[in-house]
Amino acid sequence: MSIEEAHAEVRIGWASSYSPEAIARAVESVNHKPLGYRINILLSRLCFRGIYFPQMGRFAWLKAITENRRMIFKLIREGFGEDCTRRRR
Repeated sequence: MSIEEAHAEVRIGWASSYSPEAIARAVESVNHKPLGYRINILLSRLCFRGIYFPQMGRFAWLKAITENRRMIFKLIREGFGEDCTRRRR
C-alpha cells in the first residue's frame, strides 16, 4: 500500500465515522440516557469532526449542521417536549 492509498483509507475512515448517519447512530445508541447527555454526544461529534477535518470554514460548518439537522431538530423537539411536560406539572 502506498502512502497516498493509506491517506485515502484514513480519510474514508474518518469521513464514515463522522458522517451524519454515524453521528445519528451514536446519539441514538444512548437513547436511554438523559437528553443533556445525548446533546453532549452530538456536539462532541460535531466538534471532533472539526478537529479531524481542520479545513472547515464557515461554509463547511454550516454544511455539517445542515447535514445533521434531523438529529438536531429531533433533540430540540424532545427538549421542548420535556419542558412542556415539566411546566404542566
